[in-house]
Amino acid sequence: MPPQHIGNGPHYFDCLEGIPRNIPVYIPCGRLAYYVASMSDFSNFVETLFGFSAASDDTSMGTVQVLTAPSCTDHNAVLNAVPADGYRFDHWSTGSTDNPYTLTVTTDTTIIAYFVSSGTQGIGEVEEDDIHIKVFNGRICVEGITNEEVRVYDITGRMVQNHSLPSGVYIVKVGTLPAQKVVVMR
Repeated sequence: MPPQHIGNGPHYFDCLEGIPRNIPVYIPCGRLAYYVASMSDFSNFVETLFGFSAASDDTSMGTVQVLTAPSCTDHNAVLNAVPADGYRFDHWSTGSTDNPYTLTVTTDTTIIAYFVSSGTQGIGEVEEDDIHIKVFNGRICVEGITNEEVRVYDITGRMVQNHSLPSGVYIVKVGTLPAQKVVVMR
């Protein structure tokens, strides 16, 4: 049996039955007229150039507010990290510690906010005289540690393999020490 039309548009099938008609419907830039004609029951179209999201690494520690979302005419996003009681904002997955944080979105982007306990140190605040982080041939090297796990994350917060890293900003976590921001330039 072919799909049944339930709206005015030619591509509007019964799979959309029961979906509230006032929810945001994200559509590609420049396609508003097509979607309005095809899905006339929906009223809240939002044109977007790229996929964009922002979230907290741990919502029990804090949340993220999108103050300004990127749009077809303005690619800037403004984010605000809001810590929960007993926590403070530490950094974004890009390595920035600005809050609020403004960034220009030029591709599909996911930004993660990281929070720490109010009593702990974060990126750029740790001074360990015995530990040195260096970059050599696209690999992050940590000197002065023994039996400590070293984890490297890219700017989206994903753990990466620490070899042949492309140029960029990385977050390095050594054992239980606070994270450090490292820039790799090739």
